[in-house]
Amino acid sequence: MTFIEFETQLLLYGSWTVLKLPLSISKELPSRGMVMIEGTINNIDFTTPLEPDGLGSHWFRISDTFRDELALKVGDSVSLSIRPTKNWIEPELPEDLNHALKSRKVENQWNALTTKADGNGFDGSVLPVIHKLVKREYKPPVPS
Repeated sequence: MTFIEFETQLLLYGSWTVLKLPLSISKELPSRGMVMIEGTINNIDFTTPLEPDGLGSHWFRISDTFRDELALKVGDSVSLSIRPTKNWIEPELPEDLNHALKSRKVENQWNALTTKADGNGFDGSVLPVIHKLVKREYKPPVPS
């Protein structure tokens, strides 16, 4: 798929800085569910999963570090160029979960369920479950 180019604004949701894709852009993606993308924000490379917003569009969180690297603040407009990718990033696991997997000797079973199972063509069907498991603070943004 070719890159999709568009502009949008940084929004604040609670303490999170997020980017919400315009509905017309989300309609160009291969799924209404979670979609892994790669691309650029203001010409800086990034890769991230897009979360569905429940209204047909998608959003993703911008870390404070990445926002600072981009020299942006809430309300700023940004230029994006994105495309879906099949190369899912492996979520960072909390230390207690890592310890539990190792102590119970079930790391191989875990890796069979996550993106390590097939980095070239992973369809992401279990990734939403994994993300909800490891991101204890996950709360979807309220649509505006």
